[in-house]
Amino acid sequence: MRSSAARDGRGTARASKDEHDFVLDNIPQGRTTRGAPIVNGAATAVVDLAFEDVAPAASLNFPETSPRAVIETFDGLKVSIVMTGGGGALWAKVSAEADPSAMPAGAGMKAVEARAETLNKRLADWAYKLPQAASGQLTQSMDLLTHEAGLEK
Repeated sequence: MRSSAARDGRGTARASKDEHDFVLDNIPQGRTTRGAPIVNGAATAVVDLAFEDVAPAASLNFPETSPRAVIETFDGLKVSIVMTGGGGALWAKVSAEADPSAMPAGAGMKAVEARAETLNKRLADWAYKLPQAASGQLTQSMDLLTHEAGLEK
């Protein structure tokens, strides 16, 4: 995973696959990150994610103001997650696309486009119940990822 971003302007990124830690973008003035474990947890919340349940996407309402996360890979795949509450849980709709601006120089788009198409065919009509831990990490606010500069961690 290369980067992740949320609706509130929070974003994480790393420059290469070889880097272990993600860097938090857009940190407000006067605040600092709570540390790599917190930032990495938010950035990698979807890695090895196992959904708890599935329902037809049409059975849930996903308003325009729903929390959103976008994950980009180093090969140019962009995965968008839109979330909504329902039945005491957080549910997600997932879609994918090939993003030419995120592809390595000289890389072909055909394989990434095919992967995005396969994902969309499989995921488009469904909403997935997120585990509580992933729900919390995907929706963490900047306030939870940072603290006032100069305070002890």
